[in-house]
Amino acid sequence: MRLRDVARFDVRATTVNETEAALREAGRRGDELFLFWSGVIEGDAFKVRTLHCPTQSCRKSSRGLSVHIDGDALHDQARWLAEHRELLGVQIHTHPEDAYHSEADDEHAAVTLTGAVSIVVPDFARRAVFHPGTSIFRLYDSGWDFVESSEEARLFRVTD
Repeated sequence: MRLRDVARFDVRATTVNETEAALREAGRRGDELFLFWSGVIEGDAFKVRTLHCPTQSCRKSSRGLSVHIDGDALHDQARWLAEHRELLGVQIHTHPEDAYHSEADDEHAAVTLTGAVSIVVPDFARRAVFHPGTSIFRLYDSGWDFVESSEEARLFRVTD
């Protein structure tokens, strides 16, 4: 099975909590942060195993915030994934206000496998990752498509 065929992403509550804490900490500094969830495909589900926070810098300009992950950090990430036989299935980042997939988010996505997911959390993650203001997108051959809120509950399952 391939990531594009995955019907559900299973993630442990502890991983979600650690993700929220990291996003909020960056937000308190006024920074966006990119995190990744990697894991394995089992049946029709992607089982998230690992939270990654690669070395990155948040840049502030008159046009807003942007995050830069340098080539060495991406190379280290790819090597780790290969050594641990995991796939990069989900990228998560914050915006200072509304959650949407910006042009930069589309063009500079770190998860590139068809079927991968991008989660954009508003308000520097002051609320939970999975709440009505969060925007979730899935990568298809045609590009990033918005996941309707009615589909979010079927796409993600938080486990103990």
